[in-house]
Amino acid sequence: MRKNISVLVVFISILVLPVIASAALPTTATAILTRAKEAVWTIFAVVAVFCFVYAGMLYLTASGDPQKLEKAKKAVIWGVVGIIIAIVAFSAVSIIKALLGVT
Repeated sequence: MRKNISVLVVFISILVLPVIASAALPTTATAILTRAKEAVWTIFAVVAVFCFVYAGMLYLTASGDPQKLEKAKKAVIWGVVGIIIAIVAFSAVSIIKALLGVT
């Protein structure tokens, strides 16, 4: 378990490093939140890809076993649900900002 957590921390660090190391650091609250939103969106995209790769591996290794096929099918469904929720959440932030007049 500790090895998995260590690998995850290293992986996330590698993903976030380019954002941290960029030349222009944000100074306003809006710029900081925008950068954070972009970083979260990037991490989400990577997690979504891994979710579908995992579901694909489950499907390929099912060997016709109905229980394993059902597990793979559920993994794909929950991956799609996660993507839909993320898109709705991202859109909700943009809609609220537009309604409040925040640029």
